[in-house]
Amino acid sequence: MTDIEGEGVASVAPAVAHLPRWTPATSAFTAPQMTDSPSNAKRLQYFRSLFDESLTLIEAFPITTEPALMSYVTDVLEPVAAAQRMTPPFTNPGAEVIAEGRRWLANVRPEDQRSVGLNTVGLLLDRLSILTVKYWNLVHRRKTPHEAEALLDTQVIELIRALSWALPGESSVNNKMTNRVVTTESPDFRISYYGLATTNLLLWEAQEILYNHDISSLPCEELRAYIDFFSRGNLERNAYIHSSDTQFWSSMIETASAA
Repeated sequence: MTDIEGEGVASVAPAVAHLPRWTPATSAFTAPQMTDSPSNAKRLQYFRSLFDESLTLIEAFPITTEPALMSYVTDVLEPVAAAQRMTPPFTNPGAEVIAEGRRWLANVRPEDQRSVGLNTVGLLLDRLSILTVKYWNLVHRRKTPHEAEALLDTQVIELIRALSWALPGESSVNNKMTNRVVTTESPDFRISYYGLATTNLLLWEAQEILYNHDISSLPCEELRAYIDFFSRGNLERNAYIHSSDTQFWSSMIETASAA
């Protein structure tokens, strides 16, 4: 992979093992403000673990320290994502998370369900996966770990708390009007979330060169390749937002309805 100037090889970023790990002594997530209520504790822990596991996932990708060209994204990074798609390093919500979610749904007031808006699990997970990539970039590309920790202490914690109190809604159906057909294999939540997390990672990498370099110096073929990838990637992203949302709630809603 040549760098943006076309000379030399861009170096591979350090492993995620160098990122600050959340131990009981240092974890922002063990602070009192993250313990909202016993009624959401399992979901809080589950979504926190998704963020941790998403950071570890990035370690599997040979991400360059300099923005990559589209050929690197499609020929190198995308196959890495595809290789683990059906065996992702995530877990589905366990029995305790499901039981807690069922109790939560059984006691929801009708007026609360009418005001979900954009705070659905699918759309919140979309944002959380993007913040995971941003956190990694602040540490490894920007070399500003203090900014990464500030992001963790504010936006990441806020999103994880919002996820733990989320309700089923309709706003995850966020699809474009298009003639393009995109199919995604999403038989369960962990595969849907893996698809969402890796798609957002690839979209971020594809856009790095546009945001951080003079795009007028890029060849026309590079811009055409980006436009094609961006449109396909966003359609896949929307599909994964929807499937992540519906699959997270499926077992909880089915049981709550049958009760």
